[in-house]
Amino acid sequence: MRISAIPGYAPAFIAGAILSSGCSRPDAPRPNILLITLDTTRADHLGCYGHVRPTSPELDRLARQSVRYTNAYSPTSWTLPAHASLFTGKFPSAHGATHDPEGKLRLSQGIVGDFDGHRAQPIADDEITLASILARHGWATGGIAGGPWMKRVFRLDRGFDFYDDDHIDDVNGRSAADITAVAKDFIDRQEDAPFFLFLNYYDPHGPFRPEPAYLGKVVRPGEDPRRMTRHERARLAYDAEIRYMDDHLGELLRHLRTKGLFENTWIIVTADHGELLGDTILGGGPAHGHGHSLSEAEIHVPLIVKYPGTAPRRGTNDTPVQLTDVLPTLLDALSIPAPPDIQGRSFDDPERGPIFAEVYPLHSQSEYDWRLTGDWRVLFEGSYKFGWNSLERHFLVNVAEDPGEENNIGSTDPIRIRRIEARMQRLLRSFPAPGSVATGAQVDAATTRSLQQLGYLGEEHLNEE
Repeated sequence: MRISAIPGYAPAFIAGAILSSGCSRPDAPRPNILLITLDTTRADHLGCYGHVRPTSPELDRLARQSVRYTNAYSPTSWTLPAHASLFTGKFPSAHGATHDPEGKLRLSQGIVGDFDGHRAQPIADDEITLASILARHGWATGGIAGGPWMKRVFRLDRGFDFYDDDHIDDVNGRSAADITAVAKDFIDRQEDAPFFLFLNYYDPHGPFRPEPAYLGKVVRPGEDPRRMTRHERARLAYDAEIRYMDDHLGELLRHLRTKGLFENTWIIVTADHGELLGDTILGGGPAHGHGHSLSEAEIHVPLIVKYPGTAPRRGTNDTPVQLTDVLPTLLDALSIPAPPDIQGRSFDDPERGPIFAEVYPLHSQSEYDWRLTGDWRVLFEGSYKFGWNSLERHFLVNVAEDPGEENNIGSTDPIRIRRIEARMQRLLRSFPAPGSVATGAQVDAATTRSLQQLGYLGEEHLNEE
C-alpha cells in the first residue's frame, strides 16, 4: 500500500519525526553509498543491455557483480525533475521541480506562434531529500554535479555537506575526468563516518564532441563514418561519449577497490533520462534530443545495483522499477523510516504500482514542433503503454511487440485505453501537493550562459527586476 500523509500533522513536524528516528540495527556496520547518474544515457546503448558497440566495458564488468534491472524507467525525460524524483521519491508534479508558468526560468527558444514559452521551478522548499535523511543519520554526504541543471540554485544540493557544482561554464558541462578526480578526493577525505556520494556524469549530453581516440574505440569493423547518415553519425558520437565516461567511471571503481571500500559500498548506477538519436517515435520523427516526449528512447534507463556484502545479490531482474524507488529501497535496507508521502516503493515491495511518467516540454527546434503543443503522461499496464496528451494525441502501444512505438493500436483496444486512463486519473488524484515553492533563487551568469547555449533560455530569462 502507498503510505499517505498523516492527517493533522504539519509537514515540519513529520520531517522532524522522520529525521530523528534511528536505524533498528545500530551495531551493524553501515555501508557507504555511491549513487551515480549517467546523464542522457539510454539503456540500449550499453553493452550489458545488448548494445553492439563496445561502449561500456567497465559498466559491463560492474553489472556482472550486481543486479541489472532490465525494466527501469525515469518518471520524466529531462534532468531537473528526474533528479528531484530520484532524491525525493516523488513524481515531478508532486515535488515541484518541473515546468511552471510562474517559474524562475523563462524558456523561450523555439516558441511556436504566440506560445509564451516555459518556466521551471527549483525543488520545493520543504521537500525532504535522500541526502538530508542520510546526513541526519550520520553519513557524510557529498554531491558532484556535471551539468547546468544540477547547479545548487535548483535546490538539488539540499542535505549535502559538500556539493561541488564548479566548472560548469559551457554547453559541454563538466568532463568525466574532472568528476572522477573530485570524487576520489572526497572518498580519500572520509575517515570514520560512512559516506553517501552522488555523482552526475554529463558527457553523453549533447552536443556530442568526443575525442577522436574514443570514436576509434567504438567504431565497428567495416564502418566508415564518412559514409554515415546524420543519424548514424550522431549515434557513433554519442557512443564515443559514453565510452569516455565509462573509462573514467572504471577509474573510480578501481579506486574503491584499492582502498578496500568496494565490498561494503552500495553502488547504484542509473540515468536521469535517455536520448532520441534519429528514432522514429509515435506521431512523427525521426527526432533528436530529449525532454520532448515520453518515448522509450527517452525514459527507459539503465539501473545497475551493486549490493554491499561478501555475498551480494547478482543477476538480472525484470521487475518494472523507477527512479522514485531508489530512495525507499535504500532506506528500507538501512532500516530508516521513509517520509510518509513518498510515492516510490522498495524494489522488493510485492505491491508495486504501475510505471508512470510525465513531461512538460522545455524547448523546441523546428523538427520537434509536432510534439511540443501539449504535455504528456504515460502509464503502463504490463507491456502496454498508454500515452495521454493535453491536446488529445493519446496513444496505446505494446512496447514488447513494438519497441520503436511506431503503431498506435488504441483504436483496436478502446476498453484497455479507458481502463488505463481511469487508473491514471486515480493515481493523479492521489498525488500529494508539492511543498512551498522556492523563492529568491539567483542564477549566476555562468549558469545562465550555459543554459542559453543548451537552448533552454532565451534572451529574456532570469531575475528581471
